[in-house]
Amino acid sequence: MKTLQTLFVFLTISTNAFACEICGCGVGNFYMGIMPQFNRHFVGVRYRQLSYDSHLGTGGTKNYLTTRELFQTAELWARFYPTQRIQTMVFLPYHFNRQTDYNQTFTKTLAGLGEATLLANYRLLDNVTDTLPRRFRHNLLIGGGVKLPTARFRFDAADKQQVANPNFQLGSGSTDFLANLVYVVRMGKWGLSSDLNAKINTANADGYHFGNRINGQLTLFYTRSICGIVLMPYLGGFGEYSTLDNHQGFILSNTGGSATFAIAGLELYIGRISIGSNFQQPITQHLANGAIRTHERGTLHLTLML
Repeated sequence: MKTLQTLFVFLTISTNAFACEICGCGVGNFYMGIMPQFNRHFVGVRYRQLSYDSHLGTGGTKNYLTTRELFQTAELWARFYPTQRIQTMVFLPYHFNRQTDYNQTFTKTLAGLGEATLLANYRLLDNVTDTLPRRFRHNLLIGGGVKLPTARFRFDAADKQQVANPNFQLGSGSTDFLANLVYVVRMGKWGLSSDLNAKINTANADGYHFGNRINGQLTLFYTRSICGIVLMPYLGGFGEYSTLDNHQGFILSNTGGSATFAIAGLELYIGRISIGSNFQQPITQHLANGAIRTHERGTLHLTLML
């Protein structure tokens, strides 16, 4: 009897859970974070991890349809200044996604190259041209970019060999547009860093259109030099909001939502090397009408200044 019950649960999950179109968890998440040494070219790698509980409130009290989804990304990122006032950036991710059911009876994975993002910002203000007192140093950049459909998007609910979940894919399969605003102000060893990012999505070849997104952060940082090593601890907050997805013109109600996070991080500068990490703790969240719960997030980077 127990074996038959387990088989029934597995078949139920296989035919239903993966077809659910919940919020855009892993696909299309874009995060700027603290930028190392504002005025220099750099190239480096960073690692990001996100995890969610999905399909909450389904499958009855046994949570038979609930899954844990883990999104891990290793990303090449680089920044280059073709002129003093123009900043360009590129992000090339590689994803490893894993989905496990509530009872840990099965696991499905998906790994591969993600979608490239290109950005260009124009520096409106800096400590050379502004009129603030000299004890202040600040930078204001505004710009935008494009996310290219360089990763495979496969959403086929009838295929039991892959995760037929639009949010679990390596990319959205669409060309999307970004706008961002970055402002950093410093006075002595203290400073504030803020950014605001908007992502306008288009429909992909399958007619799936992820909801538009906006996120932003505000962090307070402090710098101190010890034995030639510059330390920069920081604290702050991060928030994100997404509108509803639609598939071939049909609005999907169990998508979109918002969440806020507390941030704690540390940057180390050793010569031309920058090492940094941060931790994000959820504070509030309302994702996919309560069908999604996000957990702690983290990032780590190793960057070489050029």
